[in-house]
Amino acid sequence: MATVTPISVVSGPLVISHTVLSGTTLTLQGGVGTNNGPFTVKSNANVAAPLGSWGTWATGTFDANGNFSVNGTVPAGQRFFIIQQP
Repeated sequence: MATVTPISVVSGPLVISHTVLSGTTLTLQGGVGTNNGPFTVKSNANVAAPLGSWGTWATGTFDANGNFSVNGTVPAGQRFFIIQQP
């Protein structure tokens, strides 16, 4: 079973405000992104790893209000997530 630990990494105004883990499916929701702009969710087992080594977990587009909701499968073990926009 996966362990999800919500943390905040502030490199801009983006916010992951809600997490739901159901089995191996994780849903992340949040906002304060660029309206209708693209985003990337990256993941890594080591929160201290250089950001360049984090893999892409999901991609998507913010809605007209700058909010997002994305889900995907979480591998076993502890994972950390960060959302980025270009």
